[in-house]
Amino acid sequence: MSQRFRSVDLVLVVMVLIWGVNYPAIKRALRDFYPMSFNLPRFILASLFILFLLKVMEKGVPFRRKDWLPILGLALLGHTIYQLLFIYGIYHTSVSNASVIMATSPIFVALLSSFSRYERVKLWTWVGVFLSFFGIYLIVQANSGGWKLGGFSYKGDFLIMGCSVCWALYTVIAKPLLKRYSPLRLTAVSMALGTLFLIPFSFRELWQQDWHRIAPISWLALVYSFSLAIAIGYTIWYIGVAKLGATRTSVYSNLIPVAAIFFAWVFLEERLTLGQIAGAAMVLFGVFLTRIRDKELPSPR
Repeated sequence: MSQRFRSVDLVLVVMVLIWGVNYPAIKRALRDFYPMSFNLPRFILASLFILFLLKVMEKGVPFRRKDWLPILGLALLGHTIYQLLFIYGIYHTSVSNASVIMATSPIFVALLSSFSRYERVKLWTWVGVFLSFFGIYLIVQANSGGWKLGGFSYKGDFLIMGCSVCWALYTVIAKPLLKRYSPLRLTAVSMALGTLFLIPFSFRELWQQDWHRIAPISWLALVYSFSLAIAIGYTIWYIGVAKLGATRTSVYSNLIPVAAIFFAWVFLEERLTLGQIAGAAMVLFGVFLTRIRDKELPSPR
């Protein structure tokens, strides 16, 4: 396979499809679940699942003492604060709004990577990031109702924007740690810690939840979300960061709204418009631009 499009790119496309389905799945489940009644169980199950994978697939590698602080930062940013913002954000806004606002994370990743000197960001990468983000904007504008930032869903919109910033920090902090630890090990430990920090925020809604009235489809969404969207999806993300760099990997997140809108059309019978198709084409071209290698600069390691 060409070095410009390697096997890791195909794996990241699978991640995009998994997370694209996750948006409408969660939105459907929240018709029956309180936000944290849904979120805490899926994170407990996902943590157990990924810790099991770690035990089966890898031998233990002790963490260095100085690495525990950034690992704690990953746990808080990527699995506690992020998930609190995400679950309440998607509860208060639409799938389209949530997915497009989350797509701004590559902008923050590129800025953080450049300022911290973790990566040297190329011109084509910047062009690809902004072009793909504009494609996301077209997709949501083409959807019925458009992008209602500041409207009825403003509360959810701003919570999701906080998610975008958290995810950018999460991605950049992980980069140096991945030089010493495997993606699976780092994901498992940070997720387990983050899940523990979620528990105090969940007591009230767990107590109030009417568990007998939850529809089977919502239980299925919970299983899907913990097994694929969290456990497998997070691991794939780390692999991408280790192989391609934080900025290039983060641009794949711009494909997630494309997948989310498509699966909403398939499962929820939402109409796919010409504007959405045009926006999807721009997103794909933007991702392609980020994969063009600059011979004057070494690729991130």
